Order: sequence, then C-alpha cells, then structure tokens
Amino acid sequence: MPREINSVAVAGGGLMGAGIAEVSAVAGMPVVVRDLPQFLDAARARVEKSLAGAVKRGKIDQAKRDEVLARITFTPDPKDVASAAIMIEALPEILDLKVPLIKELDELVSSGNMIGTNTSSIPIAELAGQVQHPGRVAGVHFFSPVPVMKLVEIVIALDTDPETADTAFAFAAPSATRCTRSLSARSTRCRRCSCRWPPRAGSARSPDDVSTPTTSSRAS
Repeated sequence: MPREINSVAVAGGGLMGAGIAEVSAVAGMPVVVRDLPQFLDAARARVEKSLAGAVKRGKIDQAKRDEVLARITFTPDPKDVASAAIMIEALPEILDLKVPLIKELDELVSSGNMIGTNTSSIPIAELAGQVQHPGRVAGVHFFSPVPVMKLVEIVIALDTDPETADTAFAFAAPSATRCTRSLSARSTRCRRCSCRWPPRAGSARSPDDVSTPTTSSRAS
C-alpha cells in the first residue's frame, strides 16, 4: 500500500526542480525546495514566472497564484527536507552530482519515506545501490517543461520496495488514469510506467485502482 503523500521536498531548484515544485503545489501539497543559497532567488523566480504565465493565459487567477506560491518554501538547509513524505532529487543529469546527493538524502530523510530521482538516463539500480536503503529509491521522471507536459515516467528497480513503488504511482497518477508496466530491456532491468500529471493532494491510490489508459511504457 502507498503511503499518504501530504508533503513534498525537491532537491534542486533549476528548470526541472522548480517545475516539479510548482505542479506539486498546484495539486495542493506543501513543498520545500532545497538548493544552495546563491540559487534560491533564481528558483523562486522560475516558479513566479511560470505562474505569471498561467495567470496571463487564464489557466489560474491571481488568488490561485498567490495560494500556490504560499505553499512553496525555498531553503538552503538540508534538514528542512527531512520530514517530507516524498523527496525528489532534480539535479542535472550528472552521475557525480546525483550520487553524493542521494547518499545525503538517505541519511536525512525519515527512514520510511520515499526518495525519488528525476533522472532520465541513469539506471535507478545504480543510484539506489549507493545508499543504505535502496528499496526506498525510485525514478520519478518528469518531462520538460513540467507545468506543460502531462506525463510522468515511473521507473522501478527490481529491489524497490512494493510500498515505494505504490507511493511513486500514487504521487504521479491522478484518479482517472491507468498506469501500464513492463520490464525494460536494459541490463539493470526496471519497470516503467507513464502517467498523467498532476495527482490529487493526499492521494494514496494504487496504480491498479485507476482505469483510463495512457501512453504505454517503453523499453530503454
């Protein structure tokens, strides 16, 4: 069974991290964005610019924009992400950057909570194998630009805990979406699923509970 998702933390406030924070906040969840002090103003500016565009296009009103921003906290302190129900790593696609962060998050984040990575190309097993608790690591791959692209790819390694897999799907899949799964062809095999975004706040539904088919998974 998936854990209840009542808070989200994002490590990295770049293009992807800011987008993940935005859509999570739009879905009603409180979000903490952690980055280095010199990058925090830029991270906030990315979210503000995106929301301003949504207001201009009539997607949301000014009150909703203010509500969404109020749900997002920007911080340089790693300890501020420790209690998040789901932690998403969103650093650039560089293994030497991601591995130290994943190890740090494994020490920081509460032992029962999930650690997700937004990687699009690094095998999940390679990242999960670097930590003490590999079973709580899963891929949660958003597509760019996050607020526009409505797909999230879930990547599950063979040693990922079932609860982690269920939580990843519950985080990514809204109520009327069915996620399809398959084994990939790569040597570090994993299961993939493409889901529509965003989820509902507090969603804890299993992917097997949803019914509308979307893009099927693909081997990489």
